[in-house]
Amino acid sequence: MRITKNVRIQFSFGEDDEDTEDTYDIDLQISWEASNPTETEIKTSLDEVVRKWIRENVSYTWEEVEVEEDDP
Repeated sequence: MRITKNVRIQFSFGEDDEDTEDTYDIDLQISWEASNPTETEIKTSLDEVVRKWIRENVSYTWEEVEVEEDDP
């Protein structure tokens, strides 16, 4: 059985109590194969599919930086 769901992935950056300027939404239609799934299995497999999509499609770079301390 092919399942197709419309999902919104919300990427949030920063602390939970900060403003939402660092939040980005991506709307996708995701499809995957499942055999006779229950509603719980659909939610679990959808979570797995979203995680897989993020691993395969989201990239980042980083570098270590030195923090300069202010003189008292």
